[in-house]
Amino acid sequence: MDFALTGMKVLDFTHVLAGPYCTQMLADMGADVIKIENPATNAEARGGGPFVKGESATFMMVNRNKRSLTLNLKDPRGKEILLKLAKDADVLVQNFRPGTMERLGLGYETLRELNRGLIYCSISGFGLNGPYKDHGGYDLMAQGLSGLMSVSGEPGGVPLKVLSICDFGTGMLSCWAILVAYIERLWSGEGQIVDASLIDTPFFFLRKQLLEYFTSDKVPGPTGWWDVTNAPYQAFETKGGDWINVAGHSAFVWPRFCELIGISELVKDPRFATGHLRHSHREELADILQAAFLTKTSDEWLTLLQQAGVPCGPINTVEQILADAHAAAREMVVERVHPTVGPFKMLGIPVKLSETPGQIRTAAPRLGEHTAEILRSLGYSEAEIETFKKEGAV
Repeated sequence: MDFALTGMKVLDFTHVLAGPYCTQMLADMGADVIKIENPATNAEARGGGPFVKGESATFMMVNRNKRSLTLNLKDPRGKEILLKLAKDADVLVQNFRPGTMERLGLGYETLRELNRGLIYCSISGFGLNGPYKDHGGYDLMAQGLSGLMSVSGEPGGVPLKVLSICDFGTGMLSCWAILVAYIERLWSGEGQIVDASLIDTPFFFLRKQLLEYFTSDKVPGPTGWWDVTNAPYQAFETKGGDWINVAGHSAFVWPRFCELIGISELVKDPRFATGHLRHSHREELADILQAAFLTKTSDEWLTLLQQAGVPCGPINTVEQILADAHAAAREMVVERVHPTVGPFKMLGIPVKLSETPGQIRTAAPRLGEHTAEILRSLGYSEAEIETFKKEGAV
């Protein structure tokens, strides 16, 4: 089967989460992603727990559909192999600190002399320019420095981290930018640098808070479950102690929502006459609505709200969503066989293409699993490959 990215060759120098997630997205859509690894196990890439039969589950989560090639880039023969691969590669992705690849003799300008069409993606904590460019960066630092943690959590509470949103968000944006550059190369024939950073990504997710500051000069703070612009758009406790999410804020839904919960007089209440007013009086509104929601169970409310076309949903645990029939229908959990671990569950592909869908073909590779296979494709003999292995070049 041909995939959307069949024929794309990607050299993957990434570790941790952002970079590997970016290249996994390309691999899921058919790109041949060759993961370049050190012959000695890289603790940064493969050392993250939890472990299953000695294999890092964190590594397996973001490195499926790839091939692993071990190269000692300090050995001239290891570097020679890499340069052979780079001559016809479409994309190179790396997430070392700025300057590391240049010190290895593998910077963009060097490789561009071999391959003018190479798309060279650099993922770093703070980007390739600016006063912080040489600082090491992780998701946590990016969430704090960007202001994201200042608007997370409850008013007056401690700053809260939001999952690993900078890592995975940067991986997604990097994949998008690589594909943009790939399309541009179709007519120009030229590659380019893609400069992605963990610190820039949160700006993309802070649009409502930035808009609030731009239009009022008011510094946004944490709002808990309150939305920055909409109300009612939040969770409500129901009879029995469960919670559900309800979005009854739109002008179209608001009258039906009020009638459904038995408080139709709210429609004519001047405090709640418009979306802006409902948001301005959101605490008063929430108190009124919360009292109504305590009269029925979550299941009862969800049935009524869904029948009336009011957006709503349960607040599931991880166990509940993994057992949900809709998640199964969307193939959001799949199982593949890892050569060491055996059957291993992983997340499915979150976007579906009608004609060239992605596919999870293989689990994450073992360290150096495809070294000999890739070297043979470059024309090296079995004797040469054995010599490389014995002498530590691969």
